[in-house]
Amino acid sequence: MPKANLRRNINGALIMAGIAAERGLSLRAFLAGTGIKPAELEDPSITISFDQEFRLIRNLLHHNQAAAGLGMEIGCRYRFTTLAPVGFALVSSPNYRSAFDIILRFADLNTS
Repeated sequence: MPKANLRRNINGALIMAGIAAERGLSLRAFLAGTGIKPAELEDPSITISFDQEFRLIRNLLHHNQAAAGLGMEIGCRYRFTTLAPVGFALVSSPNYRSAFDIILRFADLNTS
């Protein structure tokens, strides 16, 4: 399946929206060009495309051009439950190597 057709859950976008707001970026500006409606961020059944997710990332980076550690800040807010089924597979892994293998195997199901 081409990357443009991959769908991801909205959880990553919700995390980024929180950070965007904390850094002074309006929700409207954060969602600009994505076609995502503000109410959709609160609906865990919504999925977004790879392209929509990367547009959100570009919007956030454009507003925070000199923000060192932005990716780390976002990553620290993820929880296993944020990653949906992949997260549950990670916490049930017997060791780090197995967890890493799961991450690689199901990378297309994770957020960017």
